[in-house]
Amino acid sequence: MRYKVNAPVEGNIYLDCPYSFKKEGYAIEFHLDSDKKLAEIAIWIDVSSRDIEKFKSEISKKNGIIHLKVGGDAEVKNKIKNEYQLLESNLSFISQGILRKIHWDKVKEEFIPQNEEEKKYIKVFSFKTTEEYSDPKATIKETILKHYVINGAKYEQLAIPKAFWREGINYFKKFQYIQAFYNYYFIIEGLYANGKSGEKEVLKEFAKSSELSEICEKTLNQFKKDKRHGKKLIEMMNEENCPNDKFGLQRLLFKIRGRLHHYSKKSSKSVSTPFSQREFETVALICGYVACLAIGYREVKINTENRNI
Repeated sequence: MRYKVNAPVEGNIYLDCPYSFKKEGYAIEFHLDSDKKLAEIAIWIDVSSRDIEKFKSEISKKNGIIHLKVGGDAEVKNKIKNEYQLLESNLSFISQGILRKIHWDKVKEEFIPQNEEEKKYIKVFSFKTTEEYSDPKATIKETILKHYVINGAKYEQLAIPKAFWREGINYFKKFQYIQAFYNYYFIIEGLYANGKSGEKEVLKEFAKSSELSEICEKTLNQFKKDKRHGKKLIEMMNEENCPNDKFGLQRLLFKIRGRLHHYSKKSSKSVSTPFSQREFETVALICGYVACLAIGYREVKINTENRNI
């Protein structure tokens, strides 16, 4: 059986004709649109008969609802993903950046049996997946809108932190978790580091803030309830030798900021690369939660101070 993945291409790349190349068990196809613009890159790999059970798919119906069960092999998928990443780097470089992205997050997967025996295992021959966050709506009441229009100037000191927050959200929704983390961390650093940059000095300033300590305590309590992100948080705290408390969270955020600021292929830890975004989803989400609470706390403080004038 052939397992085939089709990924759309972003960028104005043109070829003389469609091409297909074979290498080390792979076949790589370059598909063009009517203008000979590169529209899609497909990679397929032959799945041996002994592994076809992993790709077994089924269609069933229960209570009037159709259920699809599609198998797969994580190792094979990672091999294809790595091939896309290598292609993306090389094609972007030789095109001087004209190729912007190969969207392996929006792929069409195909299962192509090569004989009648293999057809018995495959009931779903293709499907398309797209990763995206929901696009919620916000309804703002007149009283709140009027308040921020009339009294907006009193929140001027929070204009830049809120701008970092907006950028962080935008990066996060595009799965650019490293960039999201940076923007969120700048808020925390700006509000609580008091101009310090060294680890000892920054952590000392963080610890002095009862406000940040309370926020970190709330954040830990919130995320420990989450099965996936809570587990990842504890793993990262252990990896960075951070105690499992509010001060440990402060240390973790500082350590991750340092880790993402440097790159070494010899590092045993996940580091900042264009291909490692997913590894930092949890810590970006947590950093964003801390940053959001920090801005909220400062707004409350500003409102309280203004009422007392």
